[in-house]
Amino acid sequence: MFQFLKRHIIKAISSLRRGGRRCQFGVVFQVGGESERAFFAFFTTPPKGHAWPVTRRHSSIYTEKTMTNPNTSADQSLQFIAPYFIVDDVIQSAEFYRDKLGVHFDRIWGEPPQFVMVGRDQIIIMLKSVGSSGRCRPNHQVNPDACWDAYIWVKDADALYEEFQSRGVKITREIENMDYGCRDFDVEDNSGYILCFGQNLY
Repeated sequence: MFQFLKRHIIKAISSLRRGGRRCQFGVVFQVGGESERAFFAFFTTPPKGHAWPVTRRHSSIYTEKTMTNPNTSADQSLQFIAPYFIVDDVIQSAEFYRDKLGVHFDRIWGEPPQFVMVGRDQIIIMLKSVGSSGRCRPNHQVNPDACWDAYIWVKDADALYEEFQSRGVKITREIENMDYGCRDFDVEDNSGYILCFGQNLY
């Protein structure tokens, strides 16, 4: 089978710590040239105070291929992406984002009010109420390993961290340097969504 490993065998081991959890990323193989790669990852260490059963092990395989027909338009460029969060009360959520996270909004759409786009600098977050409460579903409530609902890159994470502290934002993870090359921290909004703000270290 080794004849199929034509190009590179890359050893990439890093650690991700989230809530006392450590994820170990194992060996990464590039198979069949530049256009195909297989990534293998597994979790080895449980949260603090817990232990996985001997048979429990998380693993995944991902194969990436380049586009068969690449974009031929030199003018084409994907620009931005906006998270879309379901909230119980769109007015309360809009005011939370404005007063705590320093965003702005021009108007709230619908009668009764049900949709708003809040923004700051280059980012936008869409908030939507659906007429009944209890519809919010932050990722970590579905699976603890899905720790964020949005990751927002910033210019100066420390300055933003201090700003949010002064505004009384609920910070669920203190700012720290991470092994994946970012310095970041987590906050929780009034609906339970977790936003991570970070900057690249390299």
